[in-house]
Amino acid sequence: MKLTKSLGMGCLALASLTAVSIFSSCKKSNDANNTAGISASLGGKAWQSTTVDAEDNGFGTLTLIGFRTSDTSVLNIGILDAIKVNQADPLDNSEVWFGKHDGTTYTGATSFGGHGSLTVTSWDTAGHKIAGVFSGVFYNTANDQDSMVVTGGHFNNSYTVTP
Repeated sequence: MKLTKSLGMGCLALASLTAVSIFSSCKKSNDANNTAGISASLGGKAWQSTTVDAEDNGFGTLTLIGFRTSDTSVLNIGILDAIKVNQADPLDNSEVWFGKHDGTTYTGATSFGGHGSLTVTSWDTAGHKIAGVFSGVFYNTANDQDSMVVTGGHFNNSYTVTP
């Protein structure tokens, strides 16, 4: 089962909320020195998270949600534990989407015409740390004529585990 089918609706529903309300309700990563966060070039513009909520739900899914408070945008990465380290995943065992402050959501999900890849470069399950890269062409979930090129995507975070 593709991650976009199993988690996509919940993640896209989350994007419809304002990033400000999401930001105020999420827990931050448990690593106080975690300065790398999530970054990417989105449509040719540099994007860097201000803070990241990173959590393993205990059911085989790790979610990283990067927030940027300057424009209340959010970049969400979902990773199934079936993903292989150092092997590019064509967004089959992962998903990436970007939510703008105005509620517009762009996704790499093939169900919306998007495509891309995510590679986990390191995953320390005992120490609860993960790093990787991503890129692709993401499409607006409400307008299939609107897309954005995503390059240089990078994440490097610790995360909490919830039972």
